[in-house]
Amino acid sequence: MQEPRGIGEQRRLIFENVANGVPIETIMATFRRSRLEVQQDVEFVAKKITEYRFRRLTDGPTKKGAPATARPLVPCSTYADIRLHRVNLLETLSKLGDRYLSSPLLLPKVTIQKVDSPDAVREVSHRVNHS
Repeated sequence: MQEPRGIGEQRRLIFENVANGVPIETIMATFRRSRLEVQQDVEFVAKKITEYRFRRLTDGPTKKGAPATARPLVPCSTYADIRLHRVNLLETLSKLGDRYLSSPLLLPKVTIQKVDSPDAVREVSHRVNHS
């Protein structure tokens, strides 16, 4: 296997391997990284994917009259979420260049909040109706 050159390419490959179910120990050995370093890279790439999708949602079409190409945010805060939503996440990841994956986060606080109870649904509805 050829050694990946840049940090962005390494992050991409680590994320792809996690998404495809490769054992963490194998990833650690291949990339010569600790479990914590692998986890940090996966979390960073997940945040970059979320950031990209969020920006596409809020910016709208880039050209007048162009169809909207934005996709909704996808949960990716755990390995289970990443594996469950791997098709959507890997599709978005394929659009991100290595340079983007090696740059700092522009929107580090974008998160996905799960609304999972009747009270939470009422609270969110109330906030939306009164904003």
